Amino acid sequence: MNLTSIRILALAASVALGACGSDATDIVDSEMTLEQAEDLAGVIMYGIYATGSEGFGQPATTAGPALAAYSQTVSIDDLEVECPLGGVVHVDADVSATGDDETGAFSLDWSMTQVHDACAFESEREREFTLWGHDSLNADFLFASNGEDVFEWSGSITGGVDWLTDGVEGSCNVSVEFSGRQEGVESGFAELNGTVCGVD
Repeated sequence: MNLTSIRILALAASVALGACGSDATDIVDSEMTLEQAEDLAGVIMYGIYATGSEGFGQPATTAGPALAAYSQTVSIDDLEVECPLGGVVHVDADVSATGDDETGAFSLDWSMTQVHDACAFESEREREFTLWGHDSLNADFLFASNGEDVFEWSGSITGGVDWLTDGVEGSCNVSVEFSGRQEGVESGFAELNGTVCGVD
C-alpha cells in the first residue's frame, strides 16, 4: 500500500485505455482528446485507490513479536478526504484488509462510492484534472501483493464525473471492468473493458 503501488495502478489504467482504442473519433465528448481521456482514466484509478487507502487508514496489527498477521474490516460513512491538489471527495465504503507485516503480503477488498467536490489530481503526464460529481463513482476493487513486488488487481467502476483540464470542461461517464498483474517495474499486464468518456 505504497506510492509505487498507486503509480502502477494509474499507469495500468491509462495504458490499458490507450490499448483499447486509438481513434479520437471514438470519443463521445468531442471536447476531450484521446490523450486527455487516457490521463483521466489514470486519475480515476489513482483516486479510487488513494482515497480508499486514506479512508481506511493503517490496519491494526496483532500484538506480539511473532504475530505479524492482521485482519480488519471497516465501514466508512460520508468521510471527507482531501484531494492532492485541492478540493475534497466524499467517500462511503466497506473495506476489508488482511496481510502480514513480516512478509509484506496483503489483500485489500472494498466497495466504495465517491462524490467529488472540486477534487484536483495530476496525471502521470503532469496534466491537472479537477473533478466534480454530477454522478457518483461506484467501485468494487480487489488489490493484493505477495510482498515481493508482485501486485494483482481486479474490479469495476461505474458512474460519472464532471471534469476540467487544460481550460476545457465536460462530463464523463465511466463503465469499466479491469484486471492486471505487475511484477516489479518491468513485467506485467493490464486489461480494461468498457468505456471511459466514450472511449472503449
